[in-house]
Formats: sequence, C-alpha cells, structure tokens
Amino acid sequence: MATSVGLVSIGGQEPWRPSADGLADCVRACLRARQDPAALDALRAALGSGQATWEALLRQLADARLDGLVYPVLNDAPWTPPAMLAELRQAHARHAVANTVLLTTFADAARKLTAAGIPTLALKGAALVESVYDSLGQRPMNDLDILVPAGQAAAAAELLLAEGYRWAAPTDLAAALEFENELMLRRPGPIDIVIELHWHLINAPYYQRRLPMDWFWETSRPLQVGGVATRTLGPEAQVLYLCAHLVLHHGQQRDLELRLLADIAAVLRLAGPADRAIDWDLVLRQAQAWDLVIALQRALSQAAERLGAPVPIAVLDAMDRMRPSEAEARVVAAMTAPDPSVAARFRADMAGLSGARARLRFIARNVFPSADYMRQRYSEDGVGLPRAYLRRWWLGLSGAVRSLGRR
Repeated sequence: MATSVGLVSIGGQEPWRPSADGLADCVRACLRARQDPAALDALRAALGSGQATWEALLRQLADARLDGLVYPVLNDAPWTPPAMLAELRQAHARHAVANTVLLTTFADAARKLTAAGIPTLALKGAALVESVYDSLGQRPMNDLDILVPAGQAAAAAELLLAEGYRWAAPTDLAAALEFENELMLRRPGPIDIVIELHWHLINAPYYQRRLPMDWFWETSRPLQVGGVATRTLGPEAQVLYLCAHLVLHHGQQRDLELRLLADIAAVLRLAGPADRAIDWDLVLRQAQAWDLVIALQRALSQAAERLGAPVPIAVLDAMDRMRPSEAEARVVAAMTAPDPSVAARFRADMAGLSGARARLRFIARNVFPSADYMRQRYSEDGVGLPRAYLRRWWLGLSGAVRSLGRR
C-alpha cells in the first residue's frame, strides 16, 4: 500500500457525526479519544448539552467493562468530576489485580506445557494485556486462551487435568478433538480460573479445514506473558483473527462488541504508521483465500468508523470491493444467526465438513457420544446410561422436527 494514504479519524476527511443516542456517543467518544484527543470535545459537548449524564456514562462503561480502559483518557481531562475519576480508578485497580492473577496462572501453565514439549501461543486478552495496552487494568479478562498444536491438544489437556483443572462442561474428548476448536477447563479458587485450550481458531468445521494453522504458527512472534516465554500471532494474523473472533463468535453480543473493537484499534494503534507496519495486501489476500472477507469488512469498518482505528483509506476502499464466496456467505449467516437452534447448528456444522466419511463420523459422535460424556451430561438428573441415550435421541429428534417445521 502507498504510504501517502489518509486515516479514518475524527480529524480526517470525514468528520465524526454523533448519532441520536447521546449515551452511546459518549462511550464511543471515550474510546475514540485513545486515538484522537479531539473526541473529548464531543464528549464534553454531549454531557454539557444534557444528552447524557456522568452517572449514566459510568454505568454504561462499567456494564461493558470499559471503565478501566477509559480511565487514563478521562483522568487527563481536567473537567472530569472527581467522583467519576474515583470510580474509574477503583475499576482500573480491580482489573489490574484480577489480570495479575490470571497472567501469573497463564505463565505457570505455559511453563509446564513448554517443559512437556508442547509449544504455546497466547490468544486474545492473554496476548494483548501486556503487549498492546498501556497498563494491566485497561483490558479485563474473563479467561485465558492458549493455542497449542492440534496433535498435542490431548496431551496438553491431560497435563492441565493433572494440575488440578477440571472440565468446565461435559466433554467428549475424542469428538471435541475432531470437530471442535477448543476445550474448556476450570480451576476453582478465590478467582475462578478458566483456560480455553485451542488448537484451531474458529469454532466451525468449515473454518477448521479452511484455515492453515501452520501459517499462523510460522508467522507467530515471541512474547513474554507474566515473565514466561510464549508466542503470539504476527500482526497480519492478529488482525485476521481478532476480526473473525468478533464477527463469527460474538456477532450477536452487543455488550462485548465495543471491547473487542477496542482490541483491534489498540493493535493497529501500536503497529505504528498503519500503511507500513502491517502488510495490508497480505491481510486482504488471506481474507479472500480463507473466506474471512465478511468478518474483515464488518470488523475493520466498524473499528475505523466508531473508534477511529487507524485503517488506511486505501485498505477500506479495497476491502469494500472484495466479494465473499457463496460458501462464506452461508457459513457466516449460520454462525451469526440470532439464537440458532441445536438442529440449525448441527446442519451448519455438517455442511462445513468435507466428504461423506467425515459427516458420518460427525453424526455418529453426536448420536452416540462416549459413555463418559453421557455420565457427565446427565448424571445430575439421576438418569441411568441407557435412559440418558434415549433422552438425548428424543430431544434431538423433536428439535429437528420443530426446526423443519419452522423452515
């Protein structure tokens, strides 16, 4: 990309125009101010005009867990009420304490996995908190995401189970390793620790055969998390993954949207001059090849428009001209449908598999899960194993009939 392209920002070619929702504008202005301090003028004007109140803004920021992120911005504004700053400072401190515990836990897990010969790569918050954000309290984490090679995922899970973790939900290990992208393990304590152990990046069989995980590992970079050596995605892979994660995994969760957009904006902001630090031609080329066009279009345009993320205008123009494949459109529609039924998810996963054998194995895994899984899933209801299978088949069949009726 040429180095002379402009950036989408409040002070750029197109001025930011507030919407009719004054409170939402205030939240976005707080986040945009991390890229462009001029956004604080819009925030002060909205609050001064009565479109929103400081109390309502604080509640909105706390509900979205953005309070720690905007604390440094509002701390620099001399007109921020002291009571508001005190609340934000406390939230920032709480997030920092929780993140310190989580990052220490990540470091311990990564150290033990590495000692066992299992490479690790930090994803999402674990990768971003120390490397992208300015302080530990800015980006709260809910859990820890660790990527390991697919062939070593079972060994990694066994190691964590031996360290005191337990399955966070009923788990059929063999089925998960073949058709899922992660395993969730939990370790109870003063701070409940959840590790999401990944071997693929996207939770859909279509993308598990579409994305070449070797490329993500080969382009990864060294990273220190909690003082322990691990790896993180390279800048181009990071942009692709964060956009795909937002749109495909959380496209219907409005409470998470701004926080995940803030991750994208922070990564681009740290990269420096946006037309040089990231190989945008590679990003666009891989998005087209791997059917991530829709995810990239939606996430990057929103990050630029709503948060002032430094995306080159030439990139936005080129992205707008890209056309997703019919297969991508179908998969994205299924993954982002509001409240999809079990039958709808089953059909979407089936469609994403390649070949009759894979589909038959998928059907068999779902119709006849392992006995261990069935005991985990139904034992709390006091249902014996044969009755548990009968119950599962009845629920599956009746759900499929209802789904067909709606269609």
